[in-house]
Amino acid sequence: MRAFLEVLRRKGRALGEKQRMAAALLLAALIAFSSLPAAAEEGSSVVDSAAEEFSDLMPYSWVKDVCEGGTKYLSDYGVTREEIVRELSSHEHDNYYLKTPYIGGDHQSPNGDPSYNGAPGLNCAGFIGYVLRKCGLDTTAALKVIRSHDFALWGSGLKYDELSCASNYFNFVRYGKLKAFVFPSKQAMLQSGKCEKGDIILRFWTHQFTGNDMDNHMMIFWGNKPSEDKIWHSPAWYNDIGTLAEGYGASFILIKPSPSSPPVAGFEDVWEKDWFGNAVRFVKEHGLMDGVSAERFSPNTPMTRAQLVTILYRAAGEPAAMTENRYSDVFEGTWYVDAVNWARESGIVTGYGDGLFHPHQSVSRQEAATILQRFCMARGLDSGWADETDLLAFSDADEINDYARNAMAWAYRTELITGVSSSQLSPRGKASRAQMAQILMRLCIRYEIGTDQ
Repeated sequence: MRAFLEVLRRKGRALGEKQRMAAALLLAALIAFSSLPAAAEEGSSVVDSAAEEFSDLMPYSWVKDVCEGGTKYLSDYGVTREEIVRELSSHEHDNYYLKTPYIGGDHQSPNGDPSYNGAPGLNCAGFIGYVLRKCGLDTTAALKVIRSHDFALWGSGLKYDELSCASNYFNFVRYGKLKAFVFPSKQAMLQSGKCEKGDIILRFWTHQFTGNDMDNHMMIFWGNKPSEDKIWHSPAWYNDIGTLAEGYGASFILIKPSPSSPPVAGFEDVWEKDWFGNAVRFVKEHGLMDGVSAERFSPNTPMTRAQLVTILYRAAGEPAAMTENRYSDVFEGTWYVDAVNWARESGIVTGYGDGLFHPHQSVSRQEAATILQRFCMARGLDSGWADETDLLAFSDADEINDYARNAMAWAYRTELITGVSSSQLSPRGKASRAQMAQILMRLCIRYEIGTDQ
């Protein structure tokens, strides 16, 4: 039996699919007549015999001993926490990942990009593998570590098969010397204060599966504070954001993508390393923008029309409007009514011509440019002159609506709004709170608005 396992361990990854199936059936038969534990991770044909002295469940003390003490981070392999959070946050409210069906085996294809398998499908580790690859993982270096010791394969024949096997991340942590913390329970992990949004969690039982064990499981910590029970994962139904199962008897390995980064302005979702970190601090300190709560700024949430005019109203010193509200969807007593009345009276906003302002509608980048240009002209800060031929440098210039062409050219000339790339302005894209914080900081510095505070 042990000799058979050793051959399978060494040769399994070279077998064809039919050969692997036959080997699996033979292994099952041998198990039935033997008291020796078999070893196969999540249906893999490769056996890891790294800890033969242990029973199916690997003791927490041993897992802790071999996994803690690392000094490297996933960022040493090209992936930062900020990139993970940014990538997932941009799809938190769509189905790029969410609702992708669970399919066992080497499946690393979310709904939004089925190119790896040819059709949508994720297993738990496949979700992690895809996210890490999309966020810049140096796959050559990572796979070299994983393959340096016994590792698991599904046998798909695809390029990143190993990244869809959960126990291989145990190898990655152990032999790649990754920074990780190991806990004996879900509660211990959540109460440790060490969880940060974007951390990778491996709920780990064993390498030595007998076919009647709980599966290892991988997920991404998605809480906004260390104790929040919130994860993003691909369980046995579909990709989902939910709570973490207890996993009695498992070790919980918390893998750190990057060193902890100090929060900005007290917000748990804005870090010093974020491209918008300084801008968020600026708008908060100058009283222009608040968080959506005391702890969260929600940088990737689109800004609304009401929010933008309220910010400009604050920048102008909150002057009183001389006329009454004329929009039927702006009600007295709302937090934005004074700002909307002032903006309409100043010619900064005009509404939609049907008596409506649509205060809760997201602001597009071209709408933001138009409102900012009118603000600067109304305040005597800028003439609003622009050369629309500047827009020809962008391949999507023809997507700019006629009303906004001059404003977009002006915003580009004044460097308030830059392209989302060297060739695209994305005029109809929604302006996020992070983008608007950056634009408002540039506005205030350029025109010396409130910079003496």
